[in-house]
Amino acid sequence: MEEGVASQKIRIFAWRACMNALPTMQNLKVRGVNTDGCCPLCGQGPENTMHALFNCDSSKLVWNFWVGRPAVLDGGALDVIDMALHIWNSALRLAKDFKGALTPQNYQQGDRASHWSLPPPGFHKVSVDGATCPNGSNSCIGVIIRDSSGQVIAALSKPLSASYSPEIAEILALENGVTLAHEMNITRIIFESDSLAMVQSVVTMESGGPLGHIISGIRSSLLHFCSWHLHHLKRDHNRAAHELAKLAKSTGFAQVWKGTLPPLSHSILFPDPT
Repeated sequence: MEEGVASQKIRIFAWRACMNALPTMQNLKVRGVNTDGCCPLCGQGPENTMHALFNCDSSKLVWNFWVGRPAVLDGGALDVIDMALHIWNSALRLAKDFKGALTPQNYQQGDRASHWSLPPPGFHKVSVDGATCPNGSNSCIGVIIRDSSGQVIAALSKPLSASYSPEIAEILALENGVTLAHEMNITRIIFESDSLAMVQSVVTMESGGPLGHIISGIRSSLLHFCSWHLHHLKRDHNRAAHELAKLAKSTGFAQVWKGTLPPLSHSILFPDPT
């Protein structure tokens, strides 16, 4: 069903509910239909609009799927119009929150610090990098996750299935970084990449071209975090992720470290923070 047709039907249904024009058993009885007016689902009283939409046990089961629903839905003495206004206001707040989560406020361009910096308390940093080989061999990616004390909690080194352009390799590195962060049950994250083009593509939510479906998937996954930021930084500050991508090129197979350290030098794994 097309969106326009669906929204039109919803508006008509809502108008009929507010005007007490739905074909409830009570309304049918008033209009001369041979019925006792009782609710055919629960049989606990006359089926008027309020009962059919809110007070019937079957209706309540449906409303229970709405997490964070207005308290009035759990048994208030309001009429249908009051209920509709509460639902409408709640829907507006949810829409505002959803749009706020999609706005590009989580973007910072160009970290110009002379050293890698620790994430703030309660946050983790996920550094990602994609590497494309000039000889046409498969591209590779690297991901490393550090906590607010600089400790490495997870890392990934992975060859991709083909040779990709640098931008595609970088976006696939971010996609794998998001997945690894979910696996580690991290909720507040700062993602870092040295690819400015990739960062801008994700921030501006480019939906066209060959990367559109990947970017849409990443943006949807990011909504599951309590807080996320996407930073661009210079390549010199992204050495660990870059070395993990190079490691995948040399080994030819994927490796994941959770709770253990990848085989990189101490200076690369634990750069001096600012």
